[in-house]
Amino acid sequence: MDFKDLLRYYFVQLYEEKFLGLL
Repeated sequence: MDFKDLLRYYFVQLYEEKFLGLL
């Protein structure tokens, strides 16, 4: 697993949580 993929996965999880929290 690439570090860039890991970072992207982390940010996606963070964004999803924040986005779902707004709904």
